[in-house]
Amino acid sequence: MKDLIEALRETILLLDRSKDSGWTTQTVTQIKAILSENIKALETDGSFQKRTLGVLFAPTGSIQETAISNGWPDEYMRLASVVDLHTGTK
Repeated sequence: MKDLIEALRETILLLDRSKDSGWTTQTVTQIKAILSENIKALETDGSFQKRTLGVLFAPTGSIQETAISNGWPDEYMRLASVVDLHTGTK
């Protein structure tokens, strides 16, 4: 789970320098809150919201759309592959 926590933290760092995308209904602030909530749960008891993270990181999901709009699609692909391993979406 350490790699998942690291991927979520890195995503938050990328979101910190990003603007909201017009292609998603979720704001950068909302996405960061969800990721932070999941990091806290992972660190507390190892649980996390598989479905929620799977949807956020899915192709054309909020994080990919935000990444493309803000110039970090390659980083998104790398991070999404880590999340996919833990959510069973790949």
